[in-house]
Amino acid sequence: MYYTIKWSRSCPEGRVHWSLFGVREDGSFYGEVVLRSPVPEMQMGSSVEGQLTESDCERMTELFSKIEDSSSVDDSIPCVGRLFERLSITDRNKVRPIFDYRAGDEGHSESAYAFLELIKLLSPTVEGCVKFKLPVYNDTSEADDSLSKT
Repeated sequence: MYYTIKWSRSCPEGRVHWSLFGVREDGSFYGEVVLRSPVPEMQMGSSVEGQLTESDCERMTELFSKIEDSSSVDDSIPCVGRLFERLSITDRNKVRPIFDYRAGDEGHSESAYAFLELIKLLSPTVEGCVKFKLPVYNDTSEADDSLSKT
């Protein structure tokens, strides 16, 4: 399978947004990471691509299987993370929503917990590919409704 993952986290300078348009079960990925700030001069973006380790791939596949059983996608409620199945390798806009993550859901949802674990697994590799220094503060307590559906 082929996935798209969107993620947003707070930082002192604004918000960091990931859009991973191609995440494959073999651990390869590509996408972009953007720092959105109210100060225009601080806004930055970077394309990212990389490869997870074999053990991280195994863990990622396990987490995907726990998340896919969920049907919690609701566009009317703001979220900080989204998981999509890519329906086309060549068209990144052809996706099927699988899961929306809202801050705090991991306390009562195994799928939300698995999604958050997936983000923790991907974070060092994805953010390590960024071509500028990202803030390290990681607070997802405020939902961000700027995540697009695709």
